[in-house]
Amino acid sequence: MLKDPRHYLVRGILLLIGGPLIILAAIFLPSMFEVLDILAIIIMAWITGLSMIAYGVFMIIVYRRQLDLAKQQQNNKNK
Repeated sequence: MLKDPRHYLVRGILLLIGGPLIILAAIFLPSMFEVLDILAIIIMAWITGLSMIAYGVFMIIVYRRQLDLAKQQQNNKNK
């Protein structure tokens, strides 16, 4: 487990940025490939991009939970 929960936030943000970039690349770049390859590239890029977005959201949720856990532990120490 990572010591600093900000790592989860940074990972989540980078994944949320990278996912749509892969999807956009799949839309605009395949013009140089053959027709059958274009469909495969677009499908793979959409799957990869959406997976990255979902994992990014998951990382941000983990970050929020880690912050809540740290606050609870701090409150328990103060009591």
